[in-house]
Amino acid sequence: MELKKGNSAYRLLVVAPAGVHLKNFLSRIQSETEAIHVITTEPKTTNYPETVLDFSYKSPRNFIKIPQAIRRVHDDFKPDIVHTHQLNSISFFTLLALRKRSTPVASTAWGSDVLLSFKRGGLYRRILSFILDRSDAFTSDSQEVARVMKDLTKKEIKIVVCNFGADAPTLTLPKEKIIYSNRLQNPLYRIDKIINRFAEFKATSAGADWRLILAGSGTESERLKNLISSLGISESVDFQGWVGKDQNEKNYAKSAVWVSIPESDATPISMLEAMYHGCFPVVVDLPSIREWIEDGENGKLVSEVDQPFFSEYLNEIDESIAEKNRALVDQKGSARAANQCFSAIHRRLMNRSMDD
Repeated sequence: MELKKGNSAYRLLVVAPAGVHLKNFLSRIQSETEAIHVITTEPKTTNYPETVLDFSYKSPRNFIKIPQAIRRVHDDFKPDIVHTHQLNSISFFTLLALRKRSTPVASTAWGSDVLLSFKRGGLYRRILSFILDRSDAFTSDSQEVARVMKDLTKKEIKIVVCNFGADAPTLTLPKEKIIYSNRLQNPLYRIDKIINRFAEFKATSAGADWRLILAGSGTESERLKNLISSLGISESVDFQGWVGKDQNEKNYAKSAVWVSIPESDATPISMLEAMYHGCFPVVVDLPSIREWIEDGENGKLVSEVDQPFFSEYLNEIDESIAEKNRALVDQKGSARAANQCFSAIHRRLMNRSMDD
C-alpha cells in the first residue's frame, strides 16, 4: 500500500507541553512532514504555527472549552496524523476532542506522566485508561513505563520503546575532575542529596580536587544555594542556573561524571547526552535506568541516596567505559534512531488509515 502524497510528506498536528522535549521531537520528525501545527502551553515555543491552550483540570470550563479549541485547530489544519505528548490532560483533552474524528492519534509517554499518575490512583488511573483505550499507537522511552501502561488497559496494545534521542557530540574537551548535574531543581530530582554527598566526598582525600557543576533551575534553587553556602563548599560548586545548548554541551564535554538521582524516572535524555559525551553516569537505581546501565560495568547505580556514593566509582572510570556508552547511545538512543522510530510509527498509521 502506497502512502498518499507520493509516499513522502504528511501533515502532522502535535499536542505537547512547551519545553525541550517538544523541540527535540520536532527536530527528529520535521524532515518527514509536509506541514506541522503545534498546540502547546506557552507562546513562541517553536518555529511552527502554534495554538496556545491551558490544559489544566482545575477549571471545569476546560472540559468543554479545550476540546472545542482542539477540534477547531484540527478541522482547519486537516492533519493526516495527530501526535500527543504526555499521558495526562494533554492527551486526554485531545482524545476527548477527536473521538468522532477518524484521524489516527499516536500518544507518547514521557515517564513521570505514567509512573507518578499511576501511583496517585483513582481519577488519574481512569484518565490513563481512557487515553490507552483510545489512542491508535504508543511510544514510551522505557520498557518499565510500557509495562505499567499495558497494566492499565484491557485492550491489547503495542508500545514502541522510543526516546527523543541525543544529538551526536560536536565538541571534545579533555576530561576534568568535574561532576555535572543538570536536572530540574525541583524536589523530585533530589539535588540537595547530590550536594550533601558531594560535600562529604569533597572532605576526603580522593575528592579534594573535584568540583560540582549545577545547571538548571526550579522551585528549590534558592534553597540549594543556601545549602551550598552552609556546607562551606561554595568555591567548589559552580551554580550556573539555566544554560543554553552550547554551554550544556561544554559541561558534558569536560565533566568526568554525570549524576542524577530522582525519586522516579523513565529514560532521561540528559543521561543519554552525558553518556554520548563520555561522562561516567552515577544514577539512581530504577528499572528504567537499568535498561541502560549495568552497575559497575558502564556506570554506578545508586540505591541509597543518603549514603556516600561518589567515592565508590573512582576506580571504575576509564575510556573503555566511555566508548561502550557512546556506542550504546549511538545505536539505541541517538537522534538518528529517534527519527527512524517516530517516522516508522507515523507511516504505519498512514498505511492503516488508508486501508480503513
